[in-house]
Amino acid sequence: PENLIVARRPSRLVMIDYGSAWSLPRTRQRGLGDGISPAYSAPELQSGCCVPDSRCDQFSASVVAYEMLTGRLPYDSLGGQAGRPEFRSRMNNKLIPPSRLAHETSRLPRSLWRAIDRIILKGLQLDPEERFPTAVAWMTELDQLFSSMQTKPRRQHRMGRIVSWLDRRSRKS
Repeated sequence: PENLIVARRPSRLVMIDYGSAWSLPRTRQRGLGDGISPAYSAPELQSGCCVPDSRCDQFSASVVAYEMLTGRLPYDSLGGQAGRPEFRSRMNNKLIPPSRLAHETSRLPRSLWRAIDRIILKGLQLDPEERFPTAVAWMTELDQLFSSMQTKPRRQHRMGRIVSWLDRRSRKS
């Protein structure tokens, strides 16, 4: 999305406009080109059916994470538009876990992929009531995931190198 940039030093993804960081009355009046993009915005922002809250940001960030992992937008590339009345009934079963579409899934243990899938799929629910109830609950899950990622991949990576080395040795014999 246009409101994300990649900083070089240190290398990181930076949001230059968080989308829903407007006053509540202003958030409901925004349109295309005014910090809202249908693919990345939560369905409830597009329909105006309820008061925006942190679950809107949860949805948008989950769309970005899904796209970064898979190279495509969720819900058959509709993203948040999947929640519109003309698409919603068809899209409920179209959300594919990111682990099924991501490249190089073997680089992370299955337990991490299960956690990634669970968190992202929950954040992408079309109904805001089915997402994490608060920003704190969502961030707690993400913090636990990031903590797991810092310890498990190294062991997996070392083990992967050992298995590769053994495999190469066995082929030479």
